[in-house]
Amino acid sequence: MKIVLYNDSYRNQLEDLLVEFSESMYSGKCDVDVFVGYHWAVYLAVKDDIVIGFSAFSIGNYLGFLDDIVTNTYIYVKPEYRTSKAMYLFSIQAGRVSEDLDLPLEHCYASDESKRLSRKLKGRKIYEAYIYDRDEVKREYNRLKSKLNIKE
Repeated sequence: MKIVLYNDSYRNQLEDLLVEFSESMYSGKCDVDVFVGYHWAVYLAVKDDIVIGFSAFSIGNYLGFLDDIVTNTYIYVKPEYRTSKAMYLFSIQAGRVSEDLDLPLEHCYASDESKRLSRKLKGRKIYEAYIYDRDEVKREYNRLKSKLNIKE
């Protein structure tokens, strides 16, 4: 097994993996070009020329609220390979990216399972994110909108 930097020769395999990831976490949609274009780097776990996982990084500063940081935005390994060394190698890769760029590392966790990646590190929690169903938001907004008094 090896970790490689994404290139277009892996496009179709990455796209399949992104759809699989999206179906497990989101809506089953993805656009591989948007995903790759958004990230500073995307690394792939490859076993026998088959992509079994990905790890993506972006660099940002929360619109100037923080100094620059490198964010490990997504890590995904196919379920059947989660006990392999892919997750371990991705953890080491995250440290390497942070060190090479000389920037603090931020991890975004989509599940408690993914938090195990950095259990040896002591990070500072800066936010939690939730997605609320559109119908729920509309229902609550309609109940509360009379309390708003916004003047144009």
